[in-house]
Amino acid sequence: MYSDRNISDWIVEYLWLNSLEYEQVFWTIKKTQFLLMGLSFVLGMAYLIPNAAMLANRLMKLNVSKSPLARLNLDKLTPKSFKCFF
Repeated sequence: MYSDRNISDWIVEYLWLNSLEYEQVFWTIKKTQFLLMGLSFVLGMAYLIPNAAMLANRLMKLNVSKSPLARLNLDKLTPKSFKCFF
């Protein structure tokens, strides 16, 4: 997630703000960044997981017996076979 350059940038920023006696500003910025990143992840997952579940349910009910997809034997798929994906 973080490269060596990002870590060194953090150290330089911290040392610079600390020398100006603004260490609290550094930590406030980092806390805000982590909070926003975490909130974005939670909101993204709250949207993605129910939609993926709804799609999986619809795919299980899909009837492809009269289409070219019938050769794929999709009717033999079970929910257990999807466990490797979810």
